[in-house]
Amino acid sequence: MNRRQFTVAASSLGFTAMLHGCAGELLSAPASASARKLDKIGIQLWTVRDLFKQDPIATFKMLAKTGFDQVEFANLEPLPITPRELRKVADDLGISFPATHFNPNFFFEMPQKVVDIAGELGCKYVINSWIDEKDRTAAGYRRQADMFNKVAADMRRAGLRYGFHNHEFEFQKMDGNLTGYDLLMQNTDPTLIDMEIDMYWVVDGGADIIDLLTRYPGRFKSCHIKDRTADGKMVDVGKGVIDWKAALAKAMDVGVELYFFEHDQPAAPVASAVASSHDYLRALRF
Repeated sequence: MNRRQFTVAASSLGFTAMLHGCAGELLSAPASASARKLDKIGIQLWTVRDLFKQDPIATFKMLAKTGFDQVEFANLEPLPITPRELRKVADDLGISFPATHFNPNFFFEMPQKVVDIAGELGCKYVINSWIDEKDRTAAGYRRQADMFNKVAADMRRAGLRYGFHNHEFEFQKMDGNLTGYDLLMQNTDPTLIDMEIDMYWVVDGGADIIDLLTRYPGRFKSCHIKDRTADGKMVDVGKGVIDWKAALAKAMDVGVELYFFEHDQPAAPVASAVASSHDYLRALRF
């Protein structure tokens, strides 16, 4: 799968105060025995892509031993194992595939392949993970929204739900006070399309996680959980400045169902880095 090679540059965005204060009254509520938690914790396969390419079965055994309940598939072609074979491995380990990512060319040029792979894995959600730079204009976002609506209707007929995963660039303002993301949200059919919010990239783009979830309740069904330092470095979850209690509480309030940890470049040994984020999320109460 031809994914973007992410580079997280140091920034001077100055979001630390916002990240710790955006929860408002949520932060002042005392912890109690009834505090919520994540019942199922997933991981984006991109996080362990190198291990998966080397030995997919050993990688999934490691994820199961760590305690992950779900994996969001990434179409890392050429695959070292067929989706059907991988589904059998995951089933035996008690791991499910509720969602999968594809680059846009799969949806626009080979939608049947999306349907076939999602069916073999048992996915419900199929997520578009990218918008090309040439389409990052006001007119381009509106065109993309129209294409999303058409693809989503086709996916629904196949029993699937189409979604879109953000990066940072969608939050640039370009049409009055609107961002590219606003244009997507305003021009896509909420009955057809379920958005996936990547919380790291929301902050990296200068937006506010709580505000975004509040303005578009019911539009998000899945999320990517990855943490950052105040200057933009991606770190294990719980080691950065994002207020996960506030963010995840709000996500759950507005209907997010799936929670996937992701790290673009986890430190070696990867298994330990992955376990650190998993254990933090497993113990978190909000």
